[in-house]
Amino acid sequence: MARIRIINFGCSSNLAESEMMAGLLKSSNHELVDNEEDIAIVNACSVKGPSVRKWLKEVEKNKNVIVTGCITPSSMNSIPETNARASIVSTHNIKQIADVVELVMEGNQVELTELKKDNKVTLPKVRRNPLIEIIPVCNGCQFNCTYCATKLVKGDLYSYPPEEIIARAKKSIEDGCKQIWITSQDTGAYGLDINTNFPELLRQLLSLEGDFKVRVGMTNPNHVYRDMKKLIELYKHPNMFKFLHIPVQSGSDKVLKDMKRPYNINQYYSVVENFRREIPEITIATDIIVGFPGETEEDFSQSMELLRKTKPEVLNLSKYWKMEGTKAAKMEQLPGELRTSRTTRMFALFNSLALETNRKWIGKEFSITIDDIGKNDTFVGRNDSYRPVIINGNHKIGDNLKVRITNVTNWDLRATCL
Repeated sequence: MARIRIINFGCSSNLAESEMMAGLLKSSNHELVDNEEDIAIVNACSVKGPSVRKWLKEVEKNKNVIVTGCITPSSMNSIPETNARASIVSTHNIKQIADVVELVMEGNQVELTELKKDNKVTLPKVRRNPLIEIIPVCNGCQFNCTYCATKLVKGDLYSYPPEEIIARAKKSIEDGCKQIWITSQDTGAYGLDINTNFPELLRQLLSLEGDFKVRVGMTNPNHVYRDMKKLIELYKHPNMFKFLHIPVQSGSDKVLKDMKRPYNINQYYSVVENFRREIPEITIATDIIVGFPGETEEDFSQSMELLRKTKPEVLNLSKYWKMEGTKAAKMEQLPGELRTSRTTRMFALFNSLALETNRKWIGKEFSITIDDIGKNDTFVGRNDSYRPVIINGNHKIGDNLKVRITNVTNWDLRATCL
């Protein structure tokens, strides 16, 4: 038996795989710990340069370490320089994590990096949060965006069997989970390789009995645009979080074309307009990359205008980082100071818009379920729009509270109990 610490980086798909590795290790009688470990497992994210540097620091700190997750070929080459004894298990090989731990405990160095299609839905898991079940519904992606390093790791789209996804969700509800997170690299692409589609999967999930809500993860705008009428009706279901994550990446059609994104700006605007008209309380989350190679001041202005027009409640803003192995890495890069300046300007605009949007919640009353512990002795709950609500008091995970919003920040709502 080994004492194992799992250190997770990246998205909810990575978190789900950390939970699965924890389940596999626990099934093999290993002990999961937060410190004083025999082996550290670093579940890596290589979506951009700063993410890689963060997990490489953890690899450097630990003597016995196994690196898992999204490891690009270029970041893989950095691992021996950081820790010559590190073992490597790619995202496609986590089913073998318990065997790898045994080998490492015996003094061996292991490398499992074969890219393969492997169904992970039925793997055992240890949930980080007992209220939340994270279900990856597919792996990989249909497209080949020029900036994307994740595709180098994940490969082409591979959808998991719908009956196994539904069975997993049903079991989690029986276990007492109150939130079902549906996640993948591109959730809306689900089923396109197995003669089904994401709206049908969502319909089946929402037909399950129980007290739960579904949160849908990142879905590229082209899929939402294609299935817009069906998705809007499904989003009206009382068991749906009114939360739509559609990463636009740029407000310029020229930049989108250079990125090889499979939609145009008018389609994105149409999605936002229709969802907001039919579901006024919807929370729109989007992603924007600033400083992509060839982005002009006019292109950047179009991205700023997109923010002003659509006012997304959540913005994942990224300064473009050149990732080795991608097509964009071979393009002529913009100066670093220009990328930084544009990122700063967009961040300031979003902050002002977000504060204005959040102030509309002041005075509103609704119910939340406490699902996390916040900073400075606070607790975090979510309303139906998946907005984070911060509250003081003596509470615990799973508590249902009736609250009134009394203050807001750029990022969250502040409440008192009724």
